[in-house]
Amino acid sequence: MASAFGHITAALSGGYAFFPAHVRWRNAGAAAFCSIVPDFDVIPLFLGVPYRSIYGHRGWSHSILFAVVFGAIVGYWLSQRTPAMRRQLMGWMILATLSHPLLDMLTKGGLGVTLFFPFHNQRYFFPMQPIHAAPLGAGGFQAKWGLSVFISEFFWIDLPCLCLIACSYVARKLHKLFFQQAL
Repeated sequence: MASAFGHITAALSGGYAFFPAHVRWRNAGAAAFCSIVPDFDVIPLFLGVPYRSIYGHRGWSHSILFAVVFGAIVGYWLSQRTPAMRRQLMGWMILATLSHPLLDMLTKGGLGVTLFFPFHNQRYFFPMQPIHAAPLGAGGFQAKWGLSVFISEFFWIDLPCLCLIACSYVARKLHKLFFQQAL
């Protein structure tokens, strides 16, 4: 799995790139939470649920269905103003939640994610898995393993997220420039 830092970076960059009018502390905090909540599925492991179980790690909470339902609930809860604002915040929270299993599919570790639960329980990875799996404890980041995770996340998460934010910023500026001149 990618580290919590990588998951949060992806969720926040999605907000800055696609929903910039809604980037506020409360919404950013909710997006960060949405990006890590699928990993709460490690709790059943301590209760004896096997990793391979659909209720184990990277099981049902790493599915598209979970991302849509959970993200929509959080986005709806965040906004009680206009329907348009509510839909946009729901979209951001869904994207933030969905970014988690998609990043996990890029990591070298684990059994893959059950992206299409409840339709079938097969676990998936992307064909290329360039991101090093993060250690489960904070102490693991002090070792060489933690450094390799941060380096791989810098190249495979942080830089692409910065490029996404920069490209969306330039696109918005160009759109504004051309459409204001046309009026």
